[in-house]
Amino acid sequence: MRKILLCAAVLLGILAHTAVAADAKKPIKIGYINAHTAVAFMVQSNSQGMQFAIDEINAKGGVLGRPLELVSRDSKGDPGEAVRLAEELRTRDNVDVLINCDFSSASIAVGGWAKQNHVPFVVTGSEPDSILWQNGNDYIARSNPGGYAWVSGSLQKATEVFGDRLKNKRWVSIAPSIEFGHAVVQSAHDQAAARGLNPTWVAEQWPAYDKLSAGPTIATLERANPDIVFAALFGTDVVKFIREARKRDFIKDRIFIFPSLGVPEHFDMLGAEMPKGWVTIGFPYDEIKLKKPALADFMQRYEAAYHESVKTYLVTGYDGIKIFAAAIEKAGSTDPEKIRVAFDDLRFNTPYGEQTLRKIDHQATIPFWVGVSDVVDGKPKISNWTEFNVGDNSPPDDVILKLRSGK
Repeated sequence: MRKILLCAAVLLGILAHTAVAADAKKPIKIGYINAHTAVAFMVQSNSQGMQFAIDEINAKGGVLGRPLELVSRDSKGDPGEAVRLAEELRTRDNVDVLINCDFSSASIAVGGWAKQNHVPFVVTGSEPDSILWQNGNDYIARSNPGGYAWVSGSLQKATEVFGDRLKNKRWVSIAPSIEFGHAVVQSAHDQAAARGLNPTWVAEQWPAYDKLSAGPTIATLERANPDIVFAALFGTDVVKFIREARKRDFIKDRIFIFPSLGVPEHFDMLGAEMPKGWVTIGFPYDEIKLKKPALADFMQRYEAAYHESVKTYLVTGYDGIKIFAAAIEKAGSTDPEKIRVAFDDLRFNTPYGEQTLRKIDHQATIPFWVGVSDVVDGKPKISNWTEFNVGDNSPPDDVILKLRSGK
């Protein structure tokens, strides 16, 4: 009898050890919701950035000894579909956490679902700050800069370049009629007034995303006779707008503040058609890497692996995976409550060096660059650029807390 009991105990021990070993090798699943068919130009590079980070991490033994695995789904940019996919990824695919690069409305919808279901969620490509503020919760973090920072840096650079030519002028705006467009334009209204520019907003245009009718839209803006144009278009709408504006001579003698113009994805679309002298966010990586060894190393490794240049949303995707890796390591677990707590003041590695998720809203305090658009040797670039940081281009903490509390 004793021999039977001893054998049983040994067998149970072997089975327990085998189960622990198997669990240690079980992948940590990251559910990735994207708008691949709606914003493919942005999602492709974002996806590659995520996979590049995962490959790096797994090559070094994974996180807590477990490999990372990306499980991707296409929301088509629809908020309802994005929430359905979040539920499916959690219940059917058993993902541990969620990440996305989607339309803002989808990001906000999934953020609400993440709060209800206690699932950590990292946003890597949606700019409206309501994702973290008015609709924010402790389960959400974000790796991209956000609209407030974009506008803040753009207005600082515009003031540096144009000085008093910005004051007491007639302004117009054009942006897609989506959460991103409305949020960024509202931020431009608020911040221009707060900076004492005393703008008079005389016209606004809200084309459907990717469906800009450039001729009638620019004709409407032209009738308002603006001095300054604030634009926040994306994708092929950028190309259509610039071609029609140039054709109608709408560009001449006007100041353009166009934060989204300078993302590398737009450089690829425009080439030598890039207008000169417009204030924009940009990513002059070849110049920045001279001051940031971590970026130079990242660029060399990525370009060797994918045989293409580094893009904006590639980096935010890469950073999103790094955020989860660092949070899970810090938590010592994939337990969602422990990851949520680990987001507070989290330090994580990026191509620019180590960065932080600030505790107040889990926004990554990362660098970004603002300059003026240019064309050199037939190739688009930004010149006269300045490095800013999201941490220095955000509202005061008490304002953020008030927005998050809804008071």
